Amino acid sequence: MLSYDSADPSKQKVIAVPILVAIVSSLPAPATLGLNSVQKEQEEIIPMSELKMAWVPYVPKNAWRYVALQICAYP
Repeated sequence: MLSYDSADPSKQKVIAVPILVAIVSSLPAPATLGLNSVQKEQEEIIPMSELKMAWVPYVPKNAWRYVALQICAYP
């Protein structure tokens, strides 16, 4: 997000706004991102790790024990 100083409109400040995305799927989420912009000629596909991003599975608290048992049973 871009913010302007009301006292001096020539000063700009970039504010990072965190975003949380939730996906419900039986398939794993992709490990690549497609970046597209009006200023770019074509879409750029890069690995999420390059932007220090990753998908993290959500496990509800009441399922922790069940998931832990599955991990131990299937190393």
